[in-house]
Amino acid sequence: FAQLEEVVAICRLMWTEAHPTFTGEHFSIDDAAATPRPDVAPRVLIGSSGEQVGLPIVVYNVPGRTGCNVDVATLVRLSGVPGIVAVKEASGNISQMVEICGAVPKDFLVLSGDDALTLPLMAVGGHGLISVAGNEVPGEMARMVERAEQGDFAGARQIHNQLLPL
Repeated sequence: FAQLEEVVAICRLMWTEAHPTFTGEHFSIDDAAATPRPDVAPRVLIGSSGEQVGLPIVVYNVPGRTGCNVDVATLVRLSGVPGIVAVKEASGNISQMVEICGAVPKDFLVLSGDDALTLPLMAVGGHGLISVAGNEVPGEMARMVERAEQGDFAGARQIHNQLLPL
């Protein structure tokens, strides 16, 4: 974490210079997902701990938006930080997703960040999704996830195939 500490120190310095009233208790910069440009460096969310932030934290691994991938080893370390409860995994790398599901604690949620990969992710231990298509067809997405959670992969696959064109 030495490099991370250096990045945090630099970001904290840049932030405090721009915002002199910043107290230093928590440090956050808005989520990079707000912009579709992959050349924008990923934003950093740092807190003394997730417990002090007071809200559950979901790590967003969306390399298509941030230009970098959160690797398995980093996610494993983050999964042990109090208050960090889940990852939105949108790397598109099925091998990585399988490895993450096997490496993080069982109570750490691995959520799909790609609607089309939700069912495959759930088949290897994922827990659901943070959906785009769910804004248009929330009931269908919820039913697909529920069926997968119940082990009805044939039923979930039928819904998945109907939704795939979205």
